[in-house]
Amino acid sequence: MGKELYGTPEMVKQFRKRRRQKNGEMPDFMETLELMEQEGALSEEPIPRPFLDGHMSKEAFMEAYDRIPFRADLILEAGRVKERKKTEGAMFRNGKDVACVQHIHDYGFHRQPVANFFAVTYLYQGKVRCVFDGQTKDLKAGDLLIVTPRFLHETHTYSGSFAFEALIDEASFNIVFNDFLAVPSRMSDFFSNALSSETGNYCIIRGAEDDSELRFYLQSFANECAAEEVYSNSCAVSLMKLFLSRAFRKYGQNMELFREDFHKRKVDAESIRRYISNHYVSVTLEQTADHFHYNSAYLSRYIRNHFKKSFMEIVTELKIDHAREYLKNTDKHIMDIALLVGYDSADHFSRMFRKYTGMSPAAFRKENRQIRAGRTAAEERKTSS
Repeated sequence: MGKELYGTPEMVKQFRKRRRQKNGEMPDFMETLELMEQEGALSEEPIPRPFLDGHMSKEAFMEAYDRIPFRADLILEAGRVKERKKTEGAMFRNGKDVACVQHIHDYGFHRQPVANFFAVTYLYQGKVRCVFDGQTKDLKAGDLLIVTPRFLHETHTYSGSFAFEALIDEASFNIVFNDFLAVPSRMSDFFSNALSSETGNYCIIRGAEDDSELRFYLQSFANECAAEEVYSNSCAVSLMKLFLSRAFRKYGQNMELFREDFHKRKVDAESIRRYISNHYVSVTLEQTADHFHYNSAYLSRYIRNHFKKSFMEIVTELKIDHAREYLKNTDKHIMDIALLVGYDSADHFSRMFRKYTGMSPAAFRKENRQIRAGRTAAEERKTSS
């Protein structure tokens, strides 16, 4: 196991500045960390964490955040392995649902890696230029950029700018940010479609240059992300919810989308119902989600909200309905009917059938035969009379 190495944004900035002045080199962030490791410019001792607070002035917060320590060895290891899970593990440490980083001044455009997290960038001061599939957008102080998972893009942070980025793990979003999707709004549409899409999107919210309320939530969020205390993760999640909710409420009317029809895209409930009906014998939630290119957790939640039943309840009811028809209209053996509707044993089928109908398959068949025999006799008497 390698030794632990620590750095801060300020250490990275100063090292890059010296390299540029000395020989004109303009290394990116990962190249800078590698050079710092080679030259022994990273600390082998933990670096004290500076005080952060939501009430700090913008200038005091930016100065303090430049001295926030990070584990350089974990970032270097993740960069060398080139595995997404390990890269994200270096950011979402100790099982946290959220994390935060600073956009360090780039000498050129930085290609953001494809990842399974939402990236929420808030520009404190200066300018950031972004390129999305050939489209160029500039952020000014007070603007908010949200990039969905799996959306490849490039950014350039200009000298003297301070861009703060919050990261939300996609899997965690399904759980801890679930209430965001409950109330119909442009915000819930944006996040819901992001969870059900494979293509990705971004939105830019044009905010005020110096919004003290949003800065308070974001600076408090940064403090909890940097802390390793009880409930720090829960506090950070709650603060990010407040930040996003207030940002959308105050400036949502200024929302720009990369794909303008993205928020209008809705799950086709009838197509999903038809697909389940046609494949009820062996269908799974994961297969259905893959077929429609949705996130399985999102699709499960949508099905329950739309049909007022879970995915498994719908599938089981279809199996029992088809079993009823086989029992009423054929002489097939109970085991054969069980296999036809997707059960691998007669016992399991009988238990589920009794649960949904209140009687065993044999009793259901006997009762319906008696009813049918009675109807036949009545029709014959009516005909003879």
